[in-house]
Amino acid sequence: MKNIVLSAIFALLIVACVTNEAKNKKKDSCCSDKEASACCKSKEAPKACCAKSDDASAALKVSVDELYASPQKYLDKKVALSGLVVHTCKKSGKKMFLIGSNDSISVKVQASDKISKFEPSLEGNKVVASGIISVVTHDDHGHEHADGEKCASEGKGKNYILTCESFKTL
Repeated sequence: MKNIVLSAIFALLIVACVTNEAKNKKKDSCCSDKEASACCKSKEAPKACCAKSDDASAALKVSVDELYASPQKYLDKKVALSGLVVHTCKKSGKKMFLIGSNDSISVKVQASDKISKFEPSLEGNKVVASGIISVVTHDDHGHEHADGEKCASEGKGKNYILTCESFKTL
C-alpha cells in the first residue's frame, strides 16, 4: 500500500512539473518583444498577451473604399488595409497596388525592409497589408518597368500609400 501511495505522489509531481513547463513555453512563445514580455509577466493570460503583441490586432482595420471615404481617420496611423491586388511591380517587387469596389482608385503598398518582395502571383488575390498610411502626390515620373514602360497602376494626383510591415493573403 505504501508503494502505491508513493508511486501516486511521484506521478502527480511529474505531471505537475510537465504541465508547468508547458505553460511556461506557451507563455514565452508570445513574448518575443519587450512590450509583450511585460504583458506576459503580468497576471494576464498568455492568450491576451499574444493578442496585444499581434500587429494586425493593434491596427485599425480598413478597406480601400473606407480609406478613400474618410482618409483623415487613417492618415499617419497603423492600419490593416484590405483590398484586391491588381498589380505588383515586376522590376523591384517592392510595390503592389490594392483596389476596393471601384477599380479606378488604388492604394500603393510599398514594402518596408521587413518584406523582401511582393510576388507577381499575388495579383488577383485579396490581401490584408499592415502598416502606416500616408499621402503621396504623384508626378509625371512614375516608376518604370524593365521594358521601359511607365507603370499603368501609378497615376497622377493625390493618392495614398501604405508602408507595409506585414501582409497576408485572404
